[in-house]
Amino acid sequence: MQNTLKHLGVSIVGPHGMRIQELRQWLLRCTSCFALTNDTTRQFCGTCGSGNTLRRVQYVVTREGKKQLFINFCKPISTRGTVYNLPKPRGGSVEQTAALCCGRIRCAHVIRGTTSAKLREKHVVRGSGNDEELAAFGEVPKPHKRDVNQPRIFSSYHKYNVNEKKKSRASRRK
Repeated sequence: MQNTLKHLGVSIVGPHGMRIQELRQWLLRCTSCFALTNDTTRQFCGTCGSGNTLRRVQYVVTREGKKQLFINFCKPISTRGTVYNLPKPRGGSVEQTAALCCGRIRCAHVIRGTTSAKLREKHVVRGSGNDEELAAFGEVPKPHKRDVNQPRIFSSYHKYNVNEKKKSRASRRK
């Protein structure tokens, strides 16, 4: 609410009676190529394509309209999720393809926060033209089963220990 009012040019008073003069906002900064990205839902860098290197950085838009970054150089770069080897590739219906870089085809699947409902909204097909009233709203495509021959696409980052023992079924006893 305060961000919206400040962008509109309305002067705001905080809860302690002080006037709010600046806004703090966030963007992502790549630790390998130092590129800046305003899209905070990305997982892979747009310029170098490396994954798990985007860090959230706070910035302020000054009165002149320039961005002033507040980077914490003391914070160590975490190697969590990069210590373990990738799982051995398996074939058949359990085949999974690790997305190690953001390709053109896989880009929609590896961005954080995308669900199947959001992906379905992107693929809305326009009506056939027979029903002119419904053609304006679009028709949702019919759901179909996943092709078994197509490999599953998942992100290899933010997956913790891949060698960790899987949760066993409760009824299974030795």
